[in-house]
Amino acid sequence: MLEKIPLLAVVMVTCSVIASCGDADDDNGPGPLGADPTDRSNFEEPAGQQQLAFGVQEGNIRNYFYRRGPVAAHLLTRSGNQPRIIVAFPAGNQGMGVWFRELDREAEFWAGDWGTVGSGGGVEGVVRKARDAAEKPMRGIRTTVQSEATSVRVEFAMMGNVRSLRDYLYGFDFSTAPELTNNKIDVVAGHDVVAVSRTQIGGDYHMELLLKGLDGTELVDNNGTIVIFNKAGIKFDLIALTDDDPLTPIEKTDLFNQTPADSFELDALAFLSYAEKLQAGSWRFLSYFGRDTLLSLRMLMAELTFPVIEAGLSSVIERINLTEDIEDPTFGFAIDIGDIAHEEELADFAAYRNSKEASPPADLRTPRYDYKMIDDDFILAPVLAEYFADYPASFDGFMARMRTSDNKTYQEAIEANLQLVLDRATPYMSGASPDNLVALKSGVPVGEWRDSTEGLGYGRVAFNVNVALVPAALKAAVDLYTRFQNSAKAAEAEALVAAWVDIDQHFLIDTVTGAQARELVTSYAGEIALDNSVVSQIPNDENLEYYAIALDDDGNKIPIMHSDHGFVMLFTDPDEAYLKRIARSITRTFPAGLFSDVGVMVANPALAGDATVTVPGGSTVKLTSIFTNSHYHGTVVWSWQQAMLAAGIRRQLDERSDDLQIGTVAALAKAECDLWATIDKANQVRAGELWTWDAVGGKPQYRFFGYNRSNDTEESNAAQLWSTVYLVVKPPAQC
Repeated sequence: MLEKIPLLAVVMVTCSVIASCGDADDDNGPGPLGADPTDRSNFEEPAGQQQLAFGVQEGNIRNYFYRRGPVAAHLLTRSGNQPRIIVAFPAGNQGMGVWFRELDREAEFWAGDWGTVGSGGGVEGVVRKARDAAEKPMRGIRTTVQSEATSVRVEFAMMGNVRSLRDYLYGFDFSTAPELTNNKIDVVAGHDVVAVSRTQIGGDYHMELLLKGLDGTELVDNNGTIVIFNKAGIKFDLIALTDDDPLTPIEKTDLFNQTPADSFELDALAFLSYAEKLQAGSWRFLSYFGRDTLLSLRMLMAELTFPVIEAGLSSVIERINLTEDIEDPTFGFAIDIGDIAHEEELADFAAYRNSKEASPPADLRTPRYDYKMIDDDFILAPVLAEYFADYPASFDGFMARMRTSDNKTYQEAIEANLQLVLDRATPYMSGASPDNLVALKSGVPVGEWRDSTEGLGYGRVAFNVNVALVPAALKAAVDLYTRFQNSAKAAEAEALVAAWVDIDQHFLIDTVTGAQARELVTSYAGEIALDNSVVSQIPNDENLEYYAIALDDDGNKIPIMHSDHGFVMLFTDPDEAYLKRIARSITRTFPAGLFSDVGVMVANPALAGDATVTVPGGSTVKLTSIFTNSHYHGTVVWSWQQAMLAAGIRRQLDERSDDLQIGTVAALAKAECDLWATIDKANQVRAGELWTWDAVGGKPQYRFFGYNRSNDTEESNAAQLWSTVYLVVKPPAQC
């Protein structure tokens, strides 16, 4: 954990009182000399068709969302003894954070009137009127923040890119990057106003945070540390502004062919949807993510409007790499032609990273793209095939579109991706060995959705990529090449489809006897303080069968039970033995299986026992120590994984019931209803990213992830794109 840096060490305090600072009409100052920059006469309302104002409380964090026209922002207030305020803007993936010094007691922090988080906490959209002809519009939000605390001191303040805020949480030492923290602080005499402003790297872009004391609350600059105090409880207005270029919102009423009833999920999807791209989640991932976009489209596509589908698909196709001999700046691998971008670096963060290059681009704010993932490369083709199967009339026009970056057609970009799929799948056709499966890129520790360092148990060959996504991409390649009237490539893909069969057998673990499984589960249940009576669900007279989460470099199976079977059922047609195994593992109660009252765990190390894995550097760790309820991909519940399991089961039942045995259909139907029963228990928060649990009376009890305990490795987003898919993925009538 990074030791907190005093504000004085990371900001440039240019003056204490604005009246003594000379000219205050600079390009990012707080306003005319002596004036109150928070005065409402300085602002006007944003123009826009529809206003979003909604929110949710998760643990000790209150999330307030606002959007209207060109103004969109997500405000968070964290209560407790380590309070914090964050504002994140979809425009440029920019944000600002204020961390306060640890309090001697816990205190609530909230926006607007108490209890109004669900309706947006009184957050208003504002546009600051230009102070001169050269000034760009500054857009943002305004609200009143209150707390029971009588005094707080700012520990660390940052404004820039959300990536920078994330890096602060991850422990980055910003004293080594002063250009990212060169804020300017002004105190406006006579108005109890503190203005923190910053000119971004690489261009004429600015951010500004205004804080104004209310009802006796005073704000002072104590040698570079901002102190806010009021013996009756602090209360201040907050105005957060940025002049980054706004995105084009897709309005809530334009998302679906038939607009669903109002819900947090619908509001969250709208907040994340723009004509330029779909954002992955807020606050931490408020930008393009290829995998998240494609999986969300696949599960929402049946009811989305054309503009939303094509906004998502276009954002992915625009970012496919078509340039030869580009080296990844972080890991050094050569980026393949046809590789799909995972994440983007924008605005201030991109400018900072570009400035460190040996030959930086002329425009330092040129976006940068991350190509380290492998799963996204195999998802585009199946999603496109699904789209054009439903809307064949769109095919020719979509393929003829030109990319904005290089004037290549969409068809050229898609064919480059299809060739990459064939190239990566070809080695397995020459020998059906684990050595020839698709592995993570050399030297890269992650490569698919379980993208924490421990997410695959330090495995290199991911189950979901090889069992589901590669076969699905190859089958889709046959369809797409046929549509392109390229019979030779279609035949090549067809041959690979025939070779990529029974891949699940490389991951199957079927050597654990029932007695051994009972012993392992009993021991593990004791370690995590859960009731061990669930062992009764494990047959004592037959081996327990499950699938490894990954293989290591030597082909050894990483013995972690997991939830990635949703990929298999949504994208492929597995055999009946597989379907029966999955139906059992989903419905067995954790830690005997994956099912629990708080949801389906995405991982379960119970059957790993004392197994260890070697980590980079050569040391070993027990698998049970890296798959806990505090690990990002450990024994936790990810909302979208449950949705994908539900969508996958429903697809199998809808499309294959006539061909499956009665027992298989019955097992899937039972698993489906059990799954929806636990999904519904978390209905209020299921549009968020993930959650976890505490052991209470031997049972898992729901707990928010990342808010109340310092040992949680991440912090869950309140709104996540692929967790909004319940707007379309719904329980069948019989459940």
